[in-house]
Amino acid sequence: IDMNVALNSILPDIMPKATEYVPHMVEYIQDLIDQGYAYETPSGVYFRVTKAKDYGILSKQNIDELNQSVRIQLEDDKEDPRDFSIWKKTDDGMHFESPWGKGRPGWHTECAVMNHEIFGHEIDIHGGGMDLKFPHHENEIAQTHVHDHHHLARYWMHVGRLDVNFEKMSKSIGNITLVKDLILDYDPYSFRLLMVGHHYRSQINYTDDLMVQFAKEYDKIKRSLKKAFLNIALAKAHTKDVEPSIIELFESHMDDDFNIPNVITLVYELVKNLNKETDVKRLSIFYQTLKTILEVLGIMPQKLMELCIYAITRSFS
Repeated sequence: IDMNVALNSILPDIMPKATEYVPHMVEYIQDLIDQGYAYETPSGVYFRVTKAKDYGILSKQNIDELNQSVRIQLEDDKEDPRDFSIWKKTDDGMHFESPWGKGRPGWHTECAVMNHEIFGHEIDIHGGGMDLKFPHHENEIAQTHVHDHHHLARYWMHVGRLDVNFEKMSKSIGNITLVKDLILDYDPYSFRLLMVGHHYRSQINYTDDLMVQFAKEYDKIKRSLKKAFLNIALAKAHTKDVEPSIIELFESHMDDDFNIPNVITLVYELVKNLNKETDVKRLSIFYQTLKTILEVLGIMPQKLMELCIYAITRSFS
């Protein structure tokens, strides 16, 4: 949570724990069994994939072509190798009592049930990594369709993976960089700029050179903002007006599947305008326009006014 705050990420209103919803999951699974969408075996309870209409619609998988080359859990007692676990019978590790014996719910069911209990209806946006599209999100959809009789989400946002030096981030490789360590050397907003500077669906290859590049770019943004703020403050030319054409272009990029890389290009152009504008009224409009965009992106420098007042004080000392 602390690192989310450091990166200026808005925390969710609800942060549910799956363990708090196990009774609801047991009830949900029993409903699926009663309706013929799931069945019990010696190893657990499984969802009948062939009973789910439009299974594979999100990931564009053809159910008839799914085979062992796809991520399928193989159990000898399943009716169909494509069926997925919604309750695993086990007394190892964390487990709970259920009508089917000791065990724990499958993670596809955990998410479907928490959505059902918290929202109770189709949600607007569901996100996650590209690797979760199938089978996780597909299996969430299947359960929601047959149990709740509605779509799980109106829009899906699948994000690209973050690699390090062209390798997948992994504990075994030892190439994991924690945000808490990264921000010891860099402004947290520099890293946020790096992240939002790439399209959410694109894969990012993180390198030290890339981090240095975005840190330098963010320093330029801060210096330009501070210089403009000082000039505007000294001239008492503050305004809330923005440049309509630039805001319109910004909104157009955001409407284009959150094309933030194009927005960042627009930010850099505005920084150039701040640096070369000599008319203080125009400068104030450009400043307010840039501030508006940076606030939406969550990278407007905090305590800028305090920094500027400090700079003014230093200039007269």
